[in-house]
Amino acid sequence: MSKNFIWSIVFFILMIREGGLFAQPEIWCLPEYSEDELVIRHVGFTLKYDKNHKLSDWVAYDIVPYKLLKSVKKSNHFIPDPQLPDEWSAHSIDYKYSGYDRGHLAPAADMAWSAQAMKESFYLSNICPQQPQFNRITWKKLEEKVRQWARIYDTLLITTGPVLSSDLPKIGHGKVSVPKYFYKAVVIYTHHKKSGIAFVMQNSYSSKVLMQSAITIDSLERLTGFNFFARLPEEEQLNIEGKLIIEDWNILR
Repeated sequence: MSKNFIWSIVFFILMIREGGLFAQPEIWCLPEYSEDELVIRHVGFTLKYDKNHKLSDWVAYDIVPYKLLKSVKKSNHFIPDPQLPDEWSAHSIDYKYSGYDRGHLAPAADMAWSAQAMKESFYLSNICPQQPQFNRITWKKLEEKVRQWARIYDTLLITTGPVLSSDLPKIGHGKVSVPKYFYKAVVIYTHHKKSGIAFVMQNSYSSKVLMQSAITIDSLERLTGFNFFARLPEEEQLNIEGKLIIEDWNILR
């Protein structure tokens, strides 16, 4: 019997015991969207795609205990998203000689609980042009902090993406937009604690501590125009998104 299967049973039992049989973090993590927008659901995450930029506006996913188990190796096989028409997709050749990394929105390390989720994390719909030191140092540091929080708290809801605008530079024959900024919104959503934090980071290396990039989720909503975590009860949204309680993020350095 696999560890993933055992953890799935344990997690299901805990959800019943905590009164959360109908818990659905894969839904709670989603921003608001309309039926005419291009939203794609994969095994490990959901995204909203912008064919003009050839990037996703946002990628949303959750981390619950069994998803912290690493059962598959990193893929490193970048391919177009099969749910997109080829002409709407970026291609790896667009990044070649561009000077930019193929940076993940939903990190591959957060998808190592499933072979399919890992494969899909390398779809180019989940990838953005990132300056190499930003991708490998600054952004990676935030991704690692999120996984540390996931080990402390039971359930995290996460939405992440680029800040897109009409004046962005392009790379490659496919004219893939190069974002100037990236964001990540994180919510602790457990029976005992509900709290939120957001980050906005410039697409370049920074030695700043994470706290210097932290804002409320409300502030991020004003910047991006998205209504994050829209499936949560309205009262909870107001409490979670309007306040930044640093003590809840006790390893924020």
